[in-house]
Amino acid sequence: MVEFKQSLYRELNDTKVWGYEGSYPPTIEVESGEKLFIKCTNNLPSKHLFTG
Repeated sequence: MVEFKQSLYRELNDTKVWGYEGSYPPTIEVESGEKLFIKCTNNLPSKHLFTG
């Protein structure tokens, strides 16, 4: 997970979001019954929204 800015609406400034590989919200597509392994790596800055 990384922090980056993304346009959420054309008439507003970019918004700071958290996502994966530049994608917000992250999308994961798998077939029914398919096994899935997700490894999350936290690359958020040490100071962010929830740390004050």
